[in-house]
Amino acid sequence: MNNWLAYVLKKYGVPPKFCSAVEQMFTDLKVVLKIGEETREILQSVRVRQGDNMAPVLFHFLMTAFAKSLEKEYDRNNIKKIELH
Repeated sequence: MNNWLAYVLKKYGVPPKFCSAVEQMFTDLKVVLKIGEETREILQSVRVRQGDNMAPVLFHFLMTAFAKSLEKEYDRNNIKKIELH
């Protein structure tokens, strides 16, 4: 699993067993194609598959962590934030 994703999940209190399950789901992925009698295995380099039900949840965790990190940088560098109402 992407190291950033594992770090963020743990930081937000996701239980270790769940983190481990997610990690196993996205480690050493391969696509198996079978056409007729021929079979090919292709290692998948993209970790979260398009259409995966977990994708929006994992994306939300990463974007929340990114937004909080960005906010800290704004505060540290005295950058004015735009308030949306």
